[in-house]
Amino acid sequence: IPRHYDLHYESIDLERHTFAGTVSIDVDIPASSSSTDAISGGDDACNTDNAVIILHAIEVDILSAIFQPCGDGAPSQAYEFRYHIPSQSCSLIFPPSSSIVPSS
Repeated sequence: IPRHYDLHYESIDLERHTFAGTVSIDVDIPASSSSTDAISGGDDACNTDNAVIILHAIEVDILSAIFQPCGDGAPSQAYEFRYHIPSQSCSLIFPPSSSIVPSS
């Protein structure tokens, strides 16, 4: 569940209706969440061995994503982005060793 967004624009092109920049999102991950809860349609690449975060992402090209847990957890780099056109979302796929765990 998103709590805070921090946006930094590097460029804005009003003629092409595009922008480039970075965003940091503070999130709470509910205790009932799991990677299988987040994926619909039986996507076999997104199985319970992977950590998955789904974002609303209509007409957004994501170039990289890093999950930085609070406390002493190590950051994790997403290794795949799966866009789901019907739901206007993107699944960020992290390695199984990611420290993405529910909030306490």
